[in-house]
Amino acid sequence: MKEGPVEYKHASIMDITATMEDYLKVIFDLNKTKKIVRVKDIAKVLGVKMSSVTSMLKKLAKYELVRYRKYEYVELEETGMYFAQEVCKRHMILVRFLSDILTVDKKTAAKEACKMEHLLSPETLGNLNDFTNFVESCPNDRVSWPVRFKKYRENGCRLGLCKQPGTNATNT
Repeated sequence: MKEGPVEYKHASIMDITATMEDYLKVIFDLNKTKKIVRVKDIAKVLGVKMSSVTSMLKKLAKYELVRYRKYEYVELEETGMYFAQEVCKRHMILVRFLSDILTVDKKTAAKEACKMEHLLSPETLGNLNDFTNFVESCPNDRVSWPVRFKKYRENGCRLGLCKQPGTNATNT
C-alpha cells in the first residue's frame, strides 16, 4: 500500500484546508435543498462576502473540486463530492458522540463538531464511532451507558456504580 497523502486529480488530502472543506460541505448541503447553488447562497450560509466566496471557488476549481464560472452556478466535481461526503461523515460521527454519549445538547454538539471534524485523524474518528456503537448497543446491568453517565455527572460516584480512582473498590 502506498504511503503518504492520497492523490485525487490535482488535490491531495494534504492540500485541502479546513476552510476548503467547509466550502465543499456547504455546497454539498445546499445542493440537497436547491437545484442550483450560487455564490450568494454560499456567502449567506458562511456569513462571508461574495468576493471571498468567489476567491475560494477559483481555488477549488483550480484543484478540480468544483465547476465554477463567473456569474454561473457552482457544482461539485467527483473529487469535491468525495471530500464533502467525508467531512459530512466525520461531522455526523462527532455530533453523535458528543450528543448521545457525552449528552451535549444537539446545537452545541453541532457547533463543536464543526471545529473538531478537521482536526482528528481517521483512526481517532473510527475509534469514537466504534465506542459510540459499543455504548449504545452493549448496555450493562440493564441500564445503558449514556443513562449511567448522565447519573454520574449529576451525582458523581455516590451511586455505588463507580470504582474509586486508583483502586478496585466501588463507592457504596
